[in-house]
Amino acid sequence: MIKTKGIFIIKFEKQDEKFVGNLNWKKLKEGYNKAKKFFEYEGEITPIRICLLYSPEEYLFFSGYPQYENWMSACTGYHNTIYIFAPSVIEKYTIHKKSDILKTLVHEITHFFYGYSSIKKNLTRLPLWEEGISNYLADKKITSEINFEISTLRNFKDKNSSNYIVGYILIDHIMKYFKENGNKKILEFLTKVEQSDSEEALFKKFEEIFGMNVDVLMGLKGGEKNESFRKTS
Repeated sequence: MIKTKGIFIIKFEKQDEKFVGNLNWKKLKEGYNKAKKFFEYEGEITPIRICLLYSPEEYLFFSGYPQYENWMSACTGYHNTIYIFAPSVIEKYTIHKKSDILKTLVHEITHFFYGYSSIKKNLTRLPLWEEGISNYLADKKITSEINFEISTLRNFKDKNSSNYIVGYILIDHIMKYFKENGNKKILEFLTKVEQSDSEEALFKKFEEIFGMNVDVLMGLKGGEKNESFRKTS
């Protein structure tokens, strides 16, 4: 079955018809607008196609990943398509809940805006920042505290989940500290860094743009204001 809901087109099976009908499409559009505003993106990314999946084999087929793991629930593809496990099976095959689907869709929509902005606005795609921004805009709140100094501003290669957790906390701190200018600072940083930059260069550019060391901003060392600030995140 295929239905159009505003800027969204969704493909699903009969067993998920009720869920699709009851999904808060208005809130999903608000998430789309939030991502558009964050990236100061001109124009639209439409339509957004949503394809519900019903097995790990389908997920591997559409994602192109070599191996399936149960933390995986969604990915993006060509033609602005989001592939996501259907509500009728998501709790069977993944660690995620049916109630997570709306936020996950916003997370994936944010990847579209980051991706197109990397082309139109010359943003550098760094996994830590991309997953952090996507989780932040999807309001996937993470209450964990970081008790170690940040070792990378690019990508936690050995532990991919850290990109989601540390990335969210980093973006959350930046947005709270710089308020309405937070996204502008983030876009400035992602415009000025390059894929070829060493970690040392990334940390140096961070300090130049944000005016402080990343660990200080996150309250990991020094700075009484930043320490109290960290406790509210």
